[in-house]
Amino acid sequence: MKFARQYASKLAGNVVSLVAGMVVLGLVPRTLGPESYGRYEFLTSFFLQVKGYFDAGTSTCFYTRLSQRPGDAGLVVFYRKWFLSASLLMIGGATLLAGTSLGERVWPGEGPMLVGLAACFAVITWWLDITRKMVDAWHLTVRGEMLYASARVVAVSALAATIWLFGLRLEGYFLYQIAALLLAVALLTHLLKRRALAPAGTPPAQPQRAYAREFWDYSHPLLAYASVCTLGVLVDRWVLQTQAGATEQGYFGLAYQVGAVCFLFTSAMTQLLSREFAVAWDLKDMGRMAAMFRRAIPMSYTMAAYFSVFIACHAADVVWLLGGSAWEQGSLVMAVLTLYPMHQTYGQLSGSVYYATGQTRLYRNIGIVGTLTGLPLMLWLVLPTESGGMGLGAAGLSLQIVLTQFIFVNVGLWFNVRLMSLNFWKFFAHQLIVPTTLLLCSLASSTSTSTFAMSRLARLILDGFVYTALVAVVILLVPQLIGLQRGEIGAILRKVPGAK
Repeated sequence: MKFARQYASKLAGNVVSLVAGMVVLGLVPRTLGPESYGRYEFLTSFFLQVKGYFDAGTSTCFYTRLSQRPGDAGLVVFYRKWFLSASLLMIGGATLLAGTSLGERVWPGEGPMLVGLAACFAVITWWLDITRKMVDAWHLTVRGEMLYASARVVAVSALAATIWLFGLRLEGYFLYQIAALLLAVALLTHLLKRRALAPAGTPPAQPQRAYAREFWDYSHPLLAYASVCTLGVLVDRWVLQTQAGATEQGYFGLAYQVGAVCFLFTSAMTQLLSREFAVAWDLKDMGRMAAMFRRAIPMSYTMAAYFSVFIACHAADVVWLLGGSAWEQGSLVMAVLTLYPMHQTYGQLSGSVYYATGQTRLYRNIGIVGTLTGLPLMLWLVLPTESGGMGLGAAGLSLQIVLTQFIFVNVGLWFNVRLMSLNFWKFFAHQLIVPTTLLLCSLASSTSTSTFAMSRLARLILDGFVYTALVAVVILLVPQLIGLQRGEIGAILRKVPGAK
């Protein structure tokens, strides 16, 4: 029951984030235009990857250990020192490098100010992620999600007012993002301080060397993985920027952000499940782990696919709605890349098992092979024809990401289901059946509304309602698509007021 309340609060918070994210996507790309938005995406993607390298799984280790030892204040102090050291190194290094000839090659056409702002954005994003992990580890999820949602509403309202009154430039958007993140961090930190920063029964802190050894043992297999993956993504985005241009980067960035919004619903489950997996593994309760995995995967995957398939089928309308006519050439990129959240769901939930069980070496090996396999495919798809490539630009990068993720997420899934004595082929079949079913629902909804004379926006909204109704009927008829049985669906419906 407690987990259900916490998941419900996460889901509600993510609904607010979904609405806020869609408002931002409806305002910012249209205001900045494809080229400026592409520059923003290039810089933020670069430093978020660098942040991931410095993290190298340490924040997951911190969350896992804090979930298992919620009273260990020494753990919090140790990780705070690591975060501050890594953050200063990242911001300082970026600022110094930006003014050199090497910096001009790494971030072509970008000055020290924008580079520094992007580095600060990545650091504060990391800070917020750590703070939210602490809130979840100490079972403050319900209050924490309320505060986080409040921060998002205030921030988006301020952005809308600013654009309406003054317009928006790239530098101003960076400053807005930083201020919005700091507001969320401040509210959540206040919540943690009100709870005295540690639950009752605090055990004595370990020596700093003991914490360092614990983090090293957990995370050092991921250091090579973080290095390769960081380099892989940096090369992807750098090649796209230098070979296809900032406008193609903008198309890719918009599609990626829409995909991230789709993933918000399923990400609500990921962090809470990571905590529950860690506790179950600590208790050697494999039956509980298997039951949670078997229930969570189908539901989360279907939820992600519900959004992904609809947006992919209506990519041109979505791009037009968010960015206007200047963005319509990015429709193909949107159609391909919005399929990414479906298997990102599998990757996140399956990855949480690797982290919870300490199988970081295996996770590292799968990730490294996947990244190295994707690089030559990316070059062939993205590079212009005169350089021996297909010249597909952002669409090529999107295709490479979706294909490699599908393959290597299933490799990771294979090892996890063996660990928990589950049937891999049932999960694999589910991955094919769900999007096919949803595609048929989307085609049926579009066909049924095609005869009505209405505006483009009205047709998109009507298609969405019809599509949702068809999906609801399918789930009622085949509840196994979301990991439930008919009896469970009936029990849920009986709890709805007015239902019989």
